Amino acid sequence: TAIILKLVHYLSIRQISTHASAHPIDFRHSQSGEDLDDFLDSLQKQSMKSRFTQFMSALFLPRLRQFAKLYNQLEERLSIEIESNNKAIEAYELAEKRKSTILNSSMDAIVIFDHKGKVLEFNPIAERCFGCFHNQIKGKEFISKFIPENNQQSMRNDLENSFLSKSHLRLNKRSKLDFQRHNGEFFPSEVSISSIDLGKSQHEFIMQIRDMTRHKKLQERVNYMVFSDPVTGLDNRNSFLEKLNTIIEKQKSSKQNVAVFFICLDKFKQVNDSLGHKAGDRFLLHFAKRLTEIIENENIIARWGGNEFVILLDNFENDTTLHKKARDILQALAKPIVVGRETINVTVWIGIAKYHREDTTAEDLIQSADIAMYQAKLKGHNFYQIYSEDMSQQANHLFYQENDLKLALTTDQLYIMYQPKIDGRNGECIGLEALLRWMHPKNGDISPEDFIPVAERSDLIIAIGKRVLRDVFSQLKVWREMGMDGIVVSVNISEKHLVSQGFIQYIRNELERYDLTGDCLEIEITEKTLISDVESCIFVINTLKSMGIKVSIDDFGTGYSSLNYLKQLSVNTLKIDQSFVRECHLVKEDEKICEVIIGLAKSFELQTVAEGIENKEQLHLLQSQGCHFFQGFFFHRPLMPKDVPTIIAARSVA
Repeated sequence: TAIILKLVHYLSIRQISTHASAHPIDFRHSQSGEDLDDFLDSLQKQSMKSRFTQFMSALFLPRLRQFAKLYNQLEERLSIEIESNNKAIEAYELAEKRKSTILNSSMDAIVIFDHKGKVLEFNPIAERCFGCFHNQIKGKEFISKFIPENNQQSMRNDLENSFLSKSHLRLNKRSKLDFQRHNGEFFPSEVSISSIDLGKSQHEFIMQIRDMTRHKKLQERVNYMVFSDPVTGLDNRNSFLEKLNTIIEKQKSSKQNVAVFFICLDKFKQVNDSLGHKAGDRFLLHFAKRLTEIIENENIIARWGGNEFVILLDNFENDTTLHKKARDILQALAKPIVVGRETINVTVWIGIAKYHREDTTAEDLIQSADIAMYQAKLKGHNFYQIYSEDMSQQANHLFYQENDLKLALTTDQLYIMYQPKIDGRNGECIGLEALLRWMHPKNGDISPEDFIPVAERSDLIIAIGKRVLRDVFSQLKVWREMGMDGIVVSVNISEKHLVSQGFIQYIRNELERYDLTGDCLEIEITEKTLISDVESCIFVINTLKSMGIKVSIDDFGTGYSSLNYLKQLSVNTLKIDQSFVRECHLVKEDEKICEVIIGLAKSFELQTVAEGIENKEQLHLLQSQGCHFFQGFFFHRPLMPKDVPTIIAARSVA
């Protein structure tokens, strides 16, 4: 406006000077003077009211009229520019709102900083994550505030190279990094970085940070559950096998001595039967603590089974060391253990096996130690024995046991009982589990815990599995002829049998033989089976699923079940082992383990079945955690086949 006023002033002076010599004009009284006053007055009003889109009147002197026309053209152009500028401002404000919404609604912490590392943006999640407000950190250097001191220089180098160098932090690549909160606490995270190109080699960087603290704690808990024995806190069976395999591989190059101690604890069953399972667990805990106290930290101790423990010794000098260690263990364990008001005298047997051949596997070494332990049992209480190849007595013992089982397979000594599976929401029986029993003509009822390990040492376990499947199919046909359709029976299949040649074809043939479909059968496998041969398991399980057969993981939580295996294997159900269920309503740790397993099943869209339900408290707790299906004496004891129709017909719990 000021420029225009100057131009008007210039033109008016020129007009005055042009007419001055011939016809002087008084602008204060003449028409031209009035026009000029009107023109200047119009400009003044627009200037004061900031109206830059109001056009000038064309009713001025020709000279002013020409200027007014030019001015109006300028006004029209200015109006277009203002409108365009307003739209640009509106678009910018909308973009800022979008950016603000994205920053504020993100579930991850987002920090934007410039090429010098100074914070430009700090979203609400970042405020909570790092423990400080946006206005406290804006303009401050991010690296010195939130990166641990030992990593600061490395990140400064990355920043200097615009995160393009082949270092830990790179653009558009997810990385793991530890950060430091405002209070000094460290936390793990997953980080990704993207760049904003500002031109002239200037950049701003967007860092997206996901706090992995809760995930890491859950993973540690799951790992503890997977790798540790829940009662004693020691390594479990599969964890021990994994570590032993690692040691054996190292031994092949280092030539260090490796040995396994196999320890069997006597009277554990009597403690459970007379004092209860809770006392039995305390007894095991005391025993494990005593073992830990007498074994050096570098050696590995694990609970192998119910009353069995294993110890891995490596880098020892000679057999004299083994003898001394065995005597020390026996002496330390000979002291009575006090559980409540009861004093229990401890009796153990120890079998020892040394790694002595290059083709020896971890399983071979443990089996040899197990055989040596049985040899120690033959000598009496509190003995140890080092394995040797000529332990014929133990071989004979196994031979006779296997012969008895072979005979049982061809007679009616083996029979099936059925454990109902109950839907806790309505009490209906939704399936049955087949349980193998052995009535020995001389020794009476033999527990599966005693004869199944014998069968697993040989291929008898495959023959037993086939016998169970055939008996189940035969019984299903009988029930179907009685009008009982839709019954699903679960059958436990061993590791050897599952991956054995002809397993799938055998099931196909038997289903066809009894005119049954695959949806009447559920195969139960253990966690040990999963890690033995993952590729074979995937093939077999997928084939079974294609036949309509369901697959469940039995005793989940007692072995080693990687989450990766659960992703690869198309199983339907996780069965919570009764060792966790037994005191889940009394022991917080057991309650949490059950909760983790049920939550894990939900995340993989699997069903859960809780074993060993004995009272309402257990049932209600597990129901509240989301478990729907149950087995146990609270509902039914195992049934003979003739008693099943009553349960199925009722479809409810009495």
